[in-house]
Amino acid sequence: MKNSIVTRNVFHSFLMIIINAMLASLIYFGVSYHTITTVYIPIVTQRYTAIVQQHYTQYRNFTTLPDTITTNYQQFVGEAFKPPRVSDAQGNLLYPHDPTHTPIILTDYPYRSTVYLRNGSFVYLLPTDSFLDYPPMDQYPNQFLLAFCSMTILAILFNAITTYIATMRMLQPLLKLTQLGTIPLANPQHFTNQLAPNTASELIQLAHALDTRDNEIMRQIQLQRQLNADISHELRNPLNVINGYIEAMRDGVLPATPNRLAIVHAEIQMLYKLVHDLRTLSLAEVDQLMGTLIETPLESLLSEAYESLAPLCLEKNIAFTYTGNIPNTIVSIDKMQLQAALYNIIDNAIRHTALNGTITINATTTADSACIAISDNGTGIAPNDIAHLFERFNRGSNPIGTGSGLGLAIVHAIITAHRGTITIASTLGIGTTVTIILPLHSDTFNY
Repeated sequence: MKNSIVTRNVFHSFLMIIINAMLASLIYFGVSYHTITTVYIPIVTQRYTAIVQQHYTQYRNFTTLPDTITTNYQQFVGEAFKPPRVSDAQGNLLYPHDPTHTPIILTDYPYRSTVYLRNGSFVYLLPTDSFLDYPPMDQYPNQFLLAFCSMTILAILFNAITTYIATMRMLQPLLKLTQLGTIPLANPQHFTNQLAPNTASELIQLAHALDTRDNEIMRQIQLQRQLNADISHELRNPLNVINGYIEAMRDGVLPATPNRLAIVHAEIQMLYKLVHDLRTLSLAEVDQLMGTLIETPLESLLSEAYESLAPLCLEKNIAFTYTGNIPNTIVSIDKMQLQAALYNIIDNAIRHTALNGTITINATTTADSACIAISDNGTGIAPNDIAHLFERFNRGSNPIGTGSGLGLAIVHAIITAHRGTITIASTLGIGTTVTIILPLHSDTFNY
């Protein structure tokens, strides 16, 4: 994955291994070369300068110089530096013997040294800087260890600096997220807009998750505040009515007639229903709404709903029909809860359908689900209200009746608790269709 943290870490680790191997090689060859140029070559030059000068003083020529150098070389057992070449001023080799008598290029030997002779002439010592012409480094441990330790310290510092830079580049988005995570929820930020474009994809996903979480928390806080305000409003109206009548009857202003007591009783029943609905929603929020699931024939469930609400339709002269051929369809449900949801939907349809209107219940099944469609030709719902129908205390822009606005929120909670779905399609002035889809198999539940 592009910008993956794992990929980047593997790449950085592999890169650091290569860099460390290269540094180790550079340290070894650098220290070796330093030891050769500062220790071995000066010793070789000093030692063989004396040999060449003594040989010339004794023989006045260089004819037997190869024999002299070979004899002295054999004496340096344990410090067997390879003898340097010796040439005259024109580049003709005096040692080792060159049968071709081909002059060498003196500039190829940057560490050449001039040996002055007694007659005022001079020759060149041409020590090589090849690693193969000198003994192992441990023969001169002090110089070697000093250079090696110096180079090692530099390598450690380099590794520490590069590791710090690489680590900070990786941690910077996390530090940014941590900083943004401390921002109060009252001032939410969009994290993803504040991260660098080259941030690892996992951190981008984390930022999206945090952003989504905080937005959801803010939404829930707003809903909670709105809920508190709505509950206060809903409770205040019936309490004001009850309080007004009781005070008036207590003070003798109004007599306690059966009609006035019926009004007080109705308001109390409204309060009771409101509290019951709020408790139902609270249970749904903590996944405790559902009771024991029972294998129930869908046909009997819909028939009972039809028979129970048919008299209400008859009062308004509404044509109420039920169609569906599902005699063997079994659903695993909490019958009381699902029945309450169906009653609520049908009751809404009755209240929003005019005299001589129509309401139909149609049930169909597929291999793994049952579909219940409840349609009416009532007033319909405004397009802007459809998206908010399942919100608490929502009555829409053209409500009918005096409901609390909790009915559809409870219906949605019940259907969702059954692992089903509910959708509403409506056209203003034409009618509304509520569609419920329930799974048929109980093994889809996980209580």
